Amino acid sequence: MGLFKAFSGKSENSKNVPQQPIVKEKLLNNRRSIRYLVEDVPIGETGVLVNIGRGGCKLKKLSPDLIDMPEIKVTIAGKEYRSRVVWQDDKHIGLELQGGFESSEFIIKYLKKVRDISIRPLRRLSDEAIKGFVEKDMLGIMVNLMAELEAPNCDMSRMKLFVCKLSGLKEAVAEKANIIRTEEEVVTLKDVDYAIKRLGTDTVKKVSLEYIKKKSSEIEVPEWGAHFYDSYKILKTVFFSKLAPFFGYKDNQNLAEAILNLETKGVDIFLNKGNKNFMKFYNSPTKIYSELTRFLEKINFGKDLIQVNKIYITSVRKPTTALYDGYVLAHLARYPHITLDKSMKLSLNKIVLNFSLICNLTILATEAFIEKDKYANSVLVHKLKRTGMDENKLLLFLDNIVNETNKIMNDIGKRGNLKGINISGTPIRIREFLAKEPNTDRFLNSFKEFKDKKRLVIKYEDDTYTHYILGRILDSEEFELNTKLCCILPCECLLSEDFSVEQFSYFNVVVFKNIDQLSPSLLRSLVKMWNTFEGSIILTFSAYSMLDYSNKELFLLLRKYIVDFPSYFADQKIYIKMVEHVTSYIKNCTNGGAPDDSLYTNNVITMDHIRGSALLQAAQSLEEEEESKP
Repeated sequence: MGLFKAFSGKSENSKNVPQQPIVKEKLLNNRRSIRYLVEDVPIGETGVLVNIGRGGCKLKKLSPDLIDMPEIKVTIAGKEYRSRVVWQDDKHIGLELQGGFESSEFIIKYLKKVRDISIRPLRRLSDEAIKGFVEKDMLGIMVNLMAELEAPNCDMSRMKLFVCKLSGLKEAVAEKANIIRTEEEVVTLKDVDYAIKRLGTDTVKKVSLEYIKKKSSEIEVPEWGAHFYDSYKILKTVFFSKLAPFFGYKDNQNLAEAILNLETKGVDIFLNKGNKNFMKFYNSPTKIYSELTRFLEKINFGKDLIQVNKIYITSVRKPTTALYDGYVLAHLARYPHITLDKSMKLSLNKIVLNFSLICNLTILATEAFIEKDKYANSVLVHKLKRTGMDENKLLLFLDNIVNETNKIMNDIGKRGNLKGINISGTPIRIREFLAKEPNTDRFLNSFKEFKDKKRLVIKYEDDTYTHYILGRILDSEEFELNTKLCCILPCECLLSEDFSVEQFSYFNVVVFKNIDQLSPSLLRSLVKMWNTFEGSIILTFSAYSMLDYSNKELFLLLRKYIVDFPSYFADQKIYIKMVEHVTSYIKNCTNGGAPDDSLYTNNVITMDHIRGSALLQAAQSLEEEEESKP
């Protein structure tokens, strides 16, 4: 007895001290197994099966009479189960199946599924055609040179490389330093190095400005970007270089610069190899980066811009191969519902992840500054505050971006008229996208709990729409996630290399998308991350993967954090709201405005099915227009 008291944590003097009540942890999920919605399956005289899982099932009763027995026997999949009556009303009854239900084959056979679509592209763009495209990017090199010359601590080695890339400038710099070469002799990198050291930065800057003003008329501006291309290219360079130090990123090999300069080459390739009418989908930064544009590219060419850029950029700049993975992640951070091609494999390290963060904010900056997109503006401002800048410092930072961009524009003979952005931001609402009903309320309320628990697992039936809504939630101020720096990782694309908590030091939220498709070799890294990461983690998985059957150990680890994205089968209002939202979302990409909602209400189909059928018709119309031209 004395030993028991010693470990009880109580003393003799504590008898009269009021004890604090024990607070029971509030779980996001109280069920011991996943429940699967199934097609109606008659279960003898008891009722019709509505849903089932390892631990129990729900039946639709044949009679409103209450069953007065605590236990009943039911036969499912040819096996008799003793079942405890957990609850019932006049319509339904909930049963606990003793011994558990192990027939996953039965569930798969009768599982209710949202219908998806597979679209055959109108044409196929080969890797060889992409690699054979000729690079012309004089403006990009000029912009990088001017940005380097304007930097407080000019990097001489970077400046030297940019000078050497511009035909005529290296000769002008060498001549200014009295290095004379005949027509047969070539000005070398060593000559330029000597000339820069002899002349100094100010003189090199003066010579460069004179050269750029002469050559500005030769700069080719693509037709699709006629009204914004110059400021777009310059803003990206300036913004990235100013933001990089906040995250300890140094572009020592100019690899980030190469990716950002060449990222629209894929647009040129698409328009060169395909339909010129497609140009309207690239006439603003928002459209260039839009996930809908990626979807249309797959319909038209069988590849999207992310794929095409990877093939092209890594072929002309081979050292960018590893860093390009960060560029892919930047797109996912902007649009978590992007579906990558199965051939796209990603390797994680701290440099790649940091680059993805800065690149994502740069993408947002182009939309906010150039297009005055209110959504991008709001997201960008809240994310930038995460760097530690107060309002005054943020204003100064953004003013410097505008001033330097305009100065470079003027220096290259263009009119610099970039304006600042609103730092207060515009509220982003989430509830307007979802039906008002109990399943939606439960789902959204889980994000309130997530604020403290920092762990959440989302089970879904419609991959694309679930991640679309998740992206909106992450950008919304309703759950205070808009101030967090977030990383989206597509598990199906991650290479079998361990990742560590330290790699994510700049992120507050990490989303592992589709954990049911994670390589088994990475499971250990995921579990370690789940247990030790100080930030917040969100995992998602498909209900159709049957995680509690296919990976029982992982399911048991995550069980109490699992929440359901509102099922279209649970309430017709949920599905109808999704249809209305998706048709509105795609209306600017179709020829006749928003598609008719009634076309998609006879069957329960995915977001991709709706927009796939609608946008395929739009793409075919563009083809017919092109063919009808004389």
